[in-house]
Amino acid sequence: MNSRLVAGLVAGGVEAVGLSGIDGRTLEAEPHPDAARLGHVGRVACVHAGLINDLLDGGRVPVLSTIGIDRAGGTWNINADEAAEAVAVALGAETILFLSDVPAIVVDGKPVGSIDLDMAQALLSHADVTGGMKPKLGAATRAVERGVRQAIISTWSERGDLARLLLAEPGDGAPAADIPATTESNLFAAVYPLPRLELSHGSGCRVVDADGREYLDFVSGIAVNALGHADPGLRGAVHRQMGRLVHVSNLFGNRPAIDLAGRLLSITGYERVFLCNSGSEANEAALKFTRLHARSRIRGTGVIVAFEGSFHGRTAFALSATATPAYREPFLPLVPGIRFAPFDDAAAFDALLSELDAAGQNLDGVLIEPVQGEAGARVADGAFL
Repeated sequence: MNSRLVAGLVAGGVEAVGLSGIDGRTLEAEPHPDAARLGHVGRVACVHAGLINDLLDGGRVPVLSTIGIDRAGGTWNINADEAAEAVAVALGAETILFLSDVPAIVVDGKPVGSIDLDMAQALLSHADVTGGMKPKLGAATRAVERGVRQAIISTWSERGDLARLLLAEPGDGAPAADIPATTESNLFAAVYPLPRLELSHGSGCRVVDADGREYLDFVSGIAVNALGHADPGLRGAVHRQMGRLVHVSNLFGNRPAIDLAGRLLSITGYERVFLCNSGSEANEAALKFTRLHARSRIRGTGVIVAFEGSFHGRTAFALSATATPAYREPFLPLVPGIRFAPFDDAAAFDALLSELDAAGQNLDGVLIEPVQGEAGARVADGAFL
């Protein structure tokens, strides 16, 4: 069955790779408690997900046959539903999907659709949940109990509905168009215009909403997604690092950060690097470094010059260097010692420098966007820069 499934996927354009739970000790097994009656049947003792992760990182789809291996090298047949549960939990999967030849969960002669965890636990003891549905419902329930966000049990004949279920966020229960418009305002603080479009996933420069509609993305995460959405190389690098270390603070070093810093310095020619999480944080740090440098050299602080039309972020120092009154005024007083000059006006900038010099004030630094964004993609002249 494994080889037939792999062949079918490959024929359909999927880069599928067949493997056994024995390979790489992916499924470490132990005898089933009732093995004397069941025969050579085991259960999953541990999942070693390294081989699966390597395939996923390489953009391939692993197709796993559920034969496990114990520590002595013995092999055991493992129930596929239980194996799927264990693998989904080990991978930190958000969704687990079971395909069944049983049309539905039936209670009191009526099919049951969406259920919550409490109902699933109650149904497991219900007399009508029998046969092949019981192990699937049991595995689905345990997977959710162990951290998987949603479980879907479906038949192949319902595959048209599966795309909608898989594209929707877990727990939606309805297409995005059917969700009340007040949902966002009930959940998120209104510090930014609330989104009117709920996106599900994307690839490259295209994104797809929760109803399956595709859009060309001209926003690009406000210039963050330079490699596009779901870039395979970036996704693989993040996935590998998540399996090793996520955060170690600044008390410890780690090789990827050290290597990145070295590459940045070799490209820029600078002596030191400071890694940040966002543009606001980077500007905040740059302004603080500027003040520290000025204080260490001249035993005091002078003026930092920014420009009209600028936007440098919403943290305290970065906001102080942002010219737009609508952003500044709700948070006054801001950090002092910042002056604004007309953008791309060399004469006005020279006049400001003369004014500072006449007043005995030092120029600590200049913060400028070569291309202003908030002001309408205004490009500074090369001579001005």
